[in-house]
Amino acid sequence: MNQLSFFKDIDEKEMHRLVVKELKNYKALCVRMKNHEEQARAGGHRSFS
Repeated sequence: MNQLSFFKDIDEKEMHRLVVKELKNYKALCVRMKNHEEQARAGGHRSFS
């Protein structure tokens, strides 16, 4: 007996790829923000470029 579902099946490999991609983006943003803060403290304030 099949169960009704409102969601389509999840492709585990695709989900893994998307999670890894977003975690890499998050890590890059964290590094960028930390560098920005360090530059501001050192007096070399620059906006994101």
